[in-house]
Amino acid sequence: MLPITPGVDFVGQVVNCGKKASSLYHIHVNDRVAALVQTGGNAKYQLEHANQLVKVPKQVNASKAAILVEIYLSAFQTLLLFVKGSHRYESMPLHGKSILIIKGISTVNQAIIELALILGAEKVYTTAYTKHVDFLRKLGAIVFDISQDDYLSKVKGQMDIVVDSFCDDLYESSFKALNHRGYLICNGMQTLMNMPSREIQSIEQLLIKTKTEYISRIYNYDVYSYWESNLEESKVCTHLCCGSR
Repeated sequence: MLPITPGVDFVGQVVNCGKKASSLYHIHVNDRVAALVQTGGNAKYQLEHANQLVKVPKQVNASKAAILVEIYLSAFQTLLLFVKGSHRYESMPLHGKSILIIKGISTVNQAIIELALILGAEKVYTTAYTKHVDFLRKLGAIVFDISQDDYLSKVKGQMDIVVDSFCDDLYESSFKALNHRGYLICNGMQTLMNMPSREIQSIEQLLIKTKTEYISRIYNYDVYSYWESNLEESKVCTHLCCGSR
């Protein structure tokens, strides 16, 4: 219901909490915490259940913590969607993988490029418009200029992972880039996937929805749904950061 306060994540200080928040979730007044929300993150005050909160270590800058909540969480979980348990936190879980990110200029896709290289990917490709090519190359990606390059002919059948946030021609490009064991992650289609078929206006959209539901190597990722259904996994904190939740 309007008016809606924007903001999908926040970092803030606890000003009030109940006894259960302290006893069950170890959240206390004056703790600095972060959380993912669908609305309201930019408000002065935000009411959240204690189990949705993640403590932010004092030594971590608040602005850096804020970009971890949605952007880098989305990037990390997209890349490691099928790597479970402690294997997610090995030093090189993507060792030797070839990865293609469609239109890598978005903030999440930039984070995916950075993390893929850190996590051991052998080659990270992305597509971009001419004005973004040099910037994405500085991130370490092999960049195809959409306006000049026939990128599919160069990567067809070679990719272990393809990330497509736009899904303009899902089956004519992204899917064809996969090798026989690779998988395609659609991380920008959640609105379409949750929409009743009768509300999808075009035959093309209905076709995408139907194919995506039944082709076993195409998966949908949405940070909000994943946060809700895998809360403890989303909140996990290893020795690499603060050592506790």
